[in-house]
This record gives sequence, structure tokens and C-alpha cells, in this order.
Amino acid sequence: MTLIRNVRWNKLQDVIPPEIGELKQLAHLYLSFNNFKGEIPKELANLPELRYLHLHENHFTGRIPLELGTLQHLRHLDVGNNRLVGTIRELIRIEGYFPLLCNLYLNNNYLTGGVPAQLANLTNLEIFCYRYLSYNRMTGVIPYNIALIPKLTYSQVMRLVDPFRPWMQGDHVMIMILMTFFDFVAFVLDIQL
Repeated sequence: MTLIRNVRWNKLQDVIPPEIGELKQLAHLYLSFNNFKGEIPKELANLPELRYLHLHENHFTGRIPLELGTLQHLRHLDVGNNRLVGTIRELIRIEGYFPLLCNLYLNNNYLTGGVPAQLANLTNLEIFCYRYLSYNRMTGVIPYNIALIPKLTYSQVMRLVDPFRPWMQGDHVMIMILMTFFDFVAFVLDIQL
């Protein structure tokens, strides 16, 4: 039996209790657009059936729990619009983490660092677009191997590449992507053809 909990837009507040990890059949958890605070409970990693985790638009602080990477069925992780810190590199540093993750939304937090080449190890990732990383404090280069993720849909890659086709030079494409209009954070994508 698939268990779905949708409590979006309910003005819920306070912290999510660690007992949430006892809902073993929970497959979809929608907690977006509330006023939850504190850290995202690592006990969410005790939910073996969890496929969709929506924590968007709350007041979560701290780091995204590394334990979430052990969820074998997690396909969608949205932690955008919170007050989270850390780097993408530390989130995916262990090979085999997030084995089925298709959608990753990290925008509007306080993440630092850059986009690590290890992101390409998320071979089921379907969506990679700058707006899902924007409004953070990230800088650096988007590694070329991100464009080689096998399930990445063509349209998302083209959103990154097409507007800058005139910048092709020889066997390289250098692309600058403005991450936000206000932070002026830019990434450069270097694809060797």
C-alpha cells in the first residue's frame, strides 16, 4: 500500500518530529509552503518507500541530511526556498547515493561551492537547469560531463546551451550562464566536441 501525505499550504510550523521516520509505508511526502523550521530530520532516511519529498518554501536551516542519499526509491527531492547551507559536493560525495533521483531542486538557499563533476554520477537525473540552482552562493564551472548524463532530457540541456551557440570556437563551446540577475553569479560550461 502506497501512503501519501499532502499537507501543503497549511501554515504548519515548528520542527518536523523525528518520529516521522516511523511511517515506513510513506512514499510521497508533500510539506511545501508551510512554516517548518529547524533542520530537515535525518529520520526521513528511515522511510524505505519514499519516492517524492517536497520540502519547498519553508524555513529549514542547516544542511541537507546526507542520509537522504541512501533512499533507494527517491525520485524527486525539492528543498528549494529554505535557508539551507552546504555544498552539492558533500551531498553526493558517496558513490551510489540517490540511485533513482530524477529531479533535484536546490534553488533559493545559501548553498556554496560549485557544481561538482560527481553530479554526473546521478545517472537517472532528468532535469538539470540553472534555475533549480539559482539564488544560492555558488560559483565556479559547470563540468562538461553534466551534459553527458544519459537520461538528461534534451530540452534541459538545450536550455543551457542553445542561447549561446555563437560562442562556439574550434572544438570547444564556452558558455556563460548567469545564475541570477541580482547575485551576478556565473558558471562557465566548457564542452569539448
